[in-house]
Amino acid sequence: PLIASVEGWAVGAGLSVALACDSIVCGAGARFAAGFGKVGLLADLGQLHTLPARIGWGRARQILMFGQVVEAE
Repeated sequence: PLIASVEGWAVGAGLSVALACDSIVCGAGARFAAGFGKVGLLADLGQLHTLPARIGWGRARQILMFGQVVEAE
């Protein structure tokens, strides 16, 4: 199994790499965001597949379209 350890920000490709792991362990200050939409790009590194698989299509759309920040809590 692959385990991602996130402490601080995981944005863009960093979020994609964390999502590709089997489990994610987060510090108290961890924050996740998909910043691709803010610069007019499409998410890469499989994020369009792995994010909805973990959190569902509705929440994934909100994060990808609006660039919402998700905190570790």
